[in-house]
Amino acid sequence: MHGCPTGGVPLVGTLFFLCGGKWRGAIRLLRILSARAFSTLQRVPEVAGTISFREEDPMSRLTAAERDALPDSAFALPGRRYPIPDATHARDALARASEMLHRGDLTQRDYDTVVARAHAVLENE
Repeated sequence: MHGCPTGGVPLVGTLFFLCGGKWRGAIRLLRILSARAFSTLQRVPEVAGTISFREEDPMSRLTAAERDALPDSAFALPGRRYPIPDATHARDALARASEMLHRGDLTQRDYDTVVARAHAVLENE
């Protein structure tokens, strides 16, 4: 890779480039990315003395029956949008609302409502 001191390792070379040619920044970024990747995995002992990893389900799930059973107060917006019955769903609602706001599919007022309602749920958990 044209004199790249990583010996052609694409990820580290890319991080080096993204950090403006500063190794300290590249190493720090690599540590952050590694920690986040590891934290999304859940340890599952399968056989004594060995550990395997399985990926956690990234989305919180509600069945149609569970969603229908929720009161209107368990939703961040009218029309039963953005269910927030617990902290997991509140965090998911924050992420989805931010995404929709940036795409232009949610008004700033609705976004602020979702943020306020989700933070209220997170503070109680």
